[in-house]
Amino acid sequence: MREADSSGPSMISRTAKRAHDHISASDADPSDRIEYWGTRIGRVLGLVVCTVLLVWLLSSVLQSG
Repeated sequence: MREADSSGPSMISRTAKRAHDHISASDADPSDRIEYWGTRIGRVLGLVVCTVLLVWLLSSVLQSG
């Protein structure tokens, strides 16, 4: 019998932190306002487009099935 994996919650919290840091552009140079805000806006728009496409795909599949 395998032991329970205790890294589950910490793995989820690490993944959530990485996603938050990516969207909030923590890797961009904060002294360069154009790069910082451009990166942030681009990543948020990418997330919105991805979400809209996913909802469209799901609605399309569920309507035809």
